[in-house]
Amino acid sequence: EKHPGYILCYTTPEFDQGCADADPAVVHCAGPSFPRLEYDYDRLDNTADINDAIFLEDLKGFPLQRLKERKEAGDTIIYCSMGTIAAKYKYTDTAPLFRTLVKLYGNKPNVMVVCALGELDAAELPAMPANFLWQKSLPQKSVLGTP
Repeated sequence: EKHPGYILCYTTPEFDQGCADADPAVVHCAGPSFPRLEYDYDRLDNTADINDAIFLEDLKGFPLQRLKERKEAGDTIIYCSMGTIAAKYKYTDTAPLFRTLVKLYGNKPNVMVVCALGELDAAELPAMPANFLWQKSLPQKSVLGTP
């Protein structure tokens, strides 16, 4: 008898409906592929517990404290990154997606949208709404690991 295999997905059932509906004997949703990062938010100098030292990254001017405050207030956080390949090349037209996000969520109460634009020129987009944060690149591990 042939073994059907086993699939380990670095996601959560709440985020990926396909994973949620899959047979648990074959598919396991493991959550994020890195541990929660614990930063000293009072200092905001990228200081972390010694166990997280390997995961430290340049915060690239990202206002991590603002994100933490919005999460603590119960806001919904939407993180959008087109991934390394799509974000790396200027010929990948990601502007329509970001315009749609602005149209759907721009200035919507209790929602914060965090976007990595990659090589997309922000001048191609509408003015950034107050509830958006976008940059060329983001400290992904820090953003996704923010408690």
